[in-house]
Amino acid sequence: MSPSVPQALIDAANAYEMLFVPALFRQWAPIVADAARIKSSDRVLDVACGTGVLAREAAARTGQSGHVAGLDPHAGMLAVARGISPAIDWQEGTAEALPFPDRSFDAVVCQFGIMFFPDRDKAIREMLRVMVPAGRCAVAVWDAIENVPAFAALVALLDRIAGKNRWRCASSAVRAG
Repeated sequence: MSPSVPQALIDAANAYEMLFVPALFRQWAPIVADAARIKSSDRVLDVACGTGVLAREAAARTGQSGHVAGLDPHAGMLAVARGISPAIDWQEGTAEALPFPDRSFDAVVCQFGIMFFPDRDKAIREMLRVMVPAGRCAVAVWDAIENVPAFAALVALLDRIAGKNRWRCASSAVRAG
């Protein structure tokens, strides 16, 4: 993996890919991709991509004629994502300041990430900004973290183990608590 990314972040992202992706996220990727009607030659952005399970699903659907970008603020997640699928355009950044020009994507997707964004309204405006007119957007959410006690407990545990602000899903609600 990348020497500039601390090994602890890569290890945490590998654990996420091995444990959480099969248990919680893999089965939702085709559902979100279906909702966004991703097809061959589409340009697709996966916001808060993590290790890239949804971006990989999108790439399988767009084929070589399409383009898939995955964006996440967590360097460890992106290092693991690059190792799994180097052909996808992996970018480090936040949903509130997407590093893409206006009207760059036919479809924008976000799987179980938006509820953790510090400024959801700004993130949605950014997602709409980078989408072409009549583009498609699909966002999957559980609920606000404060309304999902089991996940809030998981976030608190990860904060304690990995440190606040060290993993991609630390939320402002948990930081305030």
